[in-house]
Amino acid sequence: MPHGTPDWGLVGPKTTTYGLDDLGEHAVRLGSPHLWDRRGDVVWLTDFRDGLGDVERVVAGVGAGVCLHTGWARQGAFCAQTTYPDAAGTWAFLRKGVPFPRGSGLGLEASAAWDVNLENFTLSLYGNDGIHPFLAGFRYNYAAPTACEYVNAAGLWTPLPPAFMAAAAYGTPKTLKMTMDFVQGRYLRFQMNEREWDGGAYAYQYAGAPGTPDLYATVAGHPEAAKTAIVYIDSIIVTQNEP
Repeated sequence: MPHGTPDWGLVGPKTTTYGLDDLGEHAVRLGSPHLWDRRGDVVWLTDFRDGLGDVERVVAGVGAGVCLHTGWARQGAFCAQTTYPDAAGTWAFLRKGVPFPRGSGLGLEASAAWDVNLENFTLSLYGNDGIHPFLAGFRYNYAAPTACEYVNAAGLWTPLPPAFMAAAAYGTPKTLKMTMDFVQGRYLRFQMNEREWDGGAYAYQYAGAPGTPDLYATVAGHPEAAKTAIVYIDSIIVTQNEP
């Protein structure tokens, strides 16, 4: 018996299939990592299926490193493993420079799995708009469960209530997303897994000398004191036109 959608529309009798009028859902079913929060238009994304070639690996110090890993990915076969010892002059994080955008709502999303040595997992958008440098940051503080925090107008980390604790199991990746209103100089919202905070009352840091317009996105895990944290990062997405 024939079934399906007629050529002239989405509505029609079906037995084993259902009409699909959302191209975002279509893209996700074909493997796009832009699936957890689909608001905003994608500027750049990676799930490391093509390696680490289009993201900058910022590494310094003995024992620090970034490499491609074939386990603990949120999606697909690969993720980026960052190893970050707590020692002076060491760090390991991922950074992506993107073309400076027109004024709109900007977003940064990433997923990660980590071990119990993690202190925090951080997303940052920073640069200079030609008038002032700016820094917007959002992190999950695992070591001291003030839970999620943001960078305020003074450049200080500030808690978002309530406090909670997410599982530190490699098999359960966590997803964070931060969005900011680039026109008003304020955040739009913060998200971690099923939780969402309204950021409209919070300004990010915006002060300093003029410079060449640029924009960078960074994703990083930081270890507890005198320990080494291993973080598996996946599905990094930079967006614009966030509502």
